[in-house]
Amino acid sequence: MAAYFSDKFAAIEGFHLEVVAIAESGDDVLVHWRVTGRHTGTLLGVAGTGKPLELDGSDHFVLREGRVVTNTVVFDQLAFARQVGLMPPDGSAVDKALKAAFNTKTKAIHALRRSR
Repeated sequence: MAAYFSDKFAAIEGFHLEVVAIAESGDDVLVHWRVTGRHTGTLLGVAGTGKPLELDGSDHFVLREGRVVTNTVVFDQLAFARQVGLMPPDGSAVDKALKAAFNTKTKAIHALRRSR
């Protein structure tokens, strides 16, 4: 886990983690969090852009004898992609064109499959 977080610290200048909520049941602990900072290093394979980030996510920890045995992290990767400019803003002209092209391709594939 230390290596996981050291990569995030290195990629996000001013890394700030706010714990929004914690819930537990037995050996399961759920943590809802928010990370803020500036994307300055490679994160998820995307080179630093200098753009601000604000991401919400959650961790599901499974504990045994006081130690973390598994940790599953879930966060909105599409929000990340939009914030750093990898994907266009939702509802923008580019977003609408991208969705229209994808839908056209999908309809063409379905039509070809039905014609066979």
